[in-house]
Amino acid sequence: MKECNTLEILGELSDELRTYYIPCKRKVYVDNLTYKKSITLFRQFLKQFHYKCMGIEKSIKGVKQMTYRVMPEDKEQVSPAATPREYVIDFSV
Repeated sequence: MKECNTLEILGELSDELRTYYIPCKRKVYVDNLTYKKSITLFRQFLKQFHYKCMGIEKSIKGVKQMTYRVMPEDKEQVSPAATPREYVIDFSV
């Protein structure tokens, strides 16, 4: 998010974003933007289009990073361990 200048871009769009929020929520979400608040804004707008943003915390070389995935709302989170697998073992040689 830092590499993409997310806060600067959202700062430029703040006047337009302010029109979507009532004054009490505008102070919380649009004024004084942070990276965490920008993810919240993103999630709120995605809901309008029936999508969701799922965050997963990963540790890469000892540094914790958040990875986000955008997926349709109707799909549940699918993890490799939750997916049933079918194995066939053949002992005939």
